[in-house]
Amino acid sequence: MERLGCNYTSSAVLGKECSMIEQSANNWATLPRDLLLSILGRLVPEVSDYVHFAAVCKDWFSAARDHQALTHRRPFFPVLLIPAKDNGPTCRGWYNAVENRIVMNSRFHVPYNKRCCSSHGWLIFTEETLALTLFNPLSGATIHLPPVSKVPTKEELGEHGFYHHEYEVQKVVLSADPSMAPDNYEVLAIYDDGWLALFKCGWSTWIHVEWVGQLIREITYFNGKFYAAHFFSLMCLDVCSNKLESNSVSVTLRSLAERPLDSAWPSMTYLVGTPYGHLLWIYRFYTRKSIGTPKDVRDDMKECLEVNEQIDENGCIRYHFTSRFEVYEVKKKEGSTTQLVAEPEPIKTLDDMVLFLGHNESVLASTRDFPEYKANCIYYVDDCLNLPIGAPYQPFGAIDMGVFDLASQCCKPFDFVGSGKGLMPPPIWVVPKANFEIPLSN
Repeated sequence: MERLGCNYTSSAVLGKECSMIEQSANNWATLPRDLLLSILGRLVPEVSDYVHFAAVCKDWFSAARDHQALTHRRPFFPVLLIPAKDNGPTCRGWYNAVENRIVMNSRFHVPYNKRCCSSHGWLIFTEETLALTLFNPLSGATIHLPPVSKVPTKEELGEHGFYHHEYEVQKVVLSADPSMAPDNYEVLAIYDDGWLALFKCGWSTWIHVEWVGQLIREITYFNGKFYAAHFFSLMCLDVCSNKLESNSVSVTLRSLAERPLDSAWPSMTYLVGTPYGHLLWIYRFYTRKSIGTPKDVRDDMKECLEVNEQIDENGCIRYHFTSRFEVYEVKKKEGSTTQLVAEPEPIKTLDDMVLFLGHNESVLASTRDFPEYKANCIYYVDDCLNLPIGAPYQPFGAIDMGVFDLASQCCKPFDFVGSGKGLMPPPIWVVPKANFEIPLSN
């Protein structure tokens, strides 16, 4: 199937594992189908269990696919994709945030050794031309979209302007899973330094959003609409098309709510919809800590670091670390059908819910589906791109990652966080859909 924005190519995730393991596992292959389905029903809803189970042999693969069809609404754990243990350019490992450990021998085939975003279980990569590639790490499906914008010239960047195509598109959100709605999905992207562009399957180009306010920092899709936010206000996208001119589409942002007046100035902001029909507006706050040694400060970084006061009195880099989060409910304004209002005080608890934040589309999940996760917590990864130290995440890599407990107001770093990953793609949350197609190699 070949059409712009909807062209799929497939690649096997499991490689030749199925056929190789089958040769030495004939006895396992004879287990009754009912027993295999029973085993699958007792596995925790972690996608790695399904992938490993399906790789044993063809009979087990068939059982996994049947069980998947019978329980297609069962959600999977969010997966934190991390650089593979061997730093392989075409594979990612995954981190079990529940048990705070790297999953042994975990390898997702991801043929793009780049920083990416994620939405609806898809990874979104930015090419050198600023075209986007959507890749499903489970099915191997690939979708190619046209360039979001033109590549800036040296004159446009200026003498001290930083540019790298992997960081030119900060976040991408899909309106639906392209696997389930191949002809009816939309894509919203934050590009450059906070501008928006909209793409719909079947279009030949992106539509750039008309907006003269503050630069956008967050986007989400909720209840049939795209929403956007910066540090001051919350907006929604209005899409207008001229019925007399089918190709004439304009997209504007309409202001819905202002930030709580008494809230502190945040370092980053997020939006996520709730099962109760309203939005959560989340603020992330950073503090600076000195790390490394003066030897970590490269000559090409030093001037930029000094100008931005990112070198301490001992010559070490002052790096950002998350200190806390604040979560505000956004509801309909009394007496208005269109305006929203953010509650003046942050909420004290998420009840049984848990948040997953980063370069991914922000995710709110229930511990009723994932009882292994700790309720009332925020699982976060490093997504700070605005510190000009020569390139994002240099020289230590993405290290601001962990769990924030709203009750105790404390952050606990993930155990795998360490130095030496500056050139590797930063970790990313991926939430596999329960209806994903398990690939089978010949």
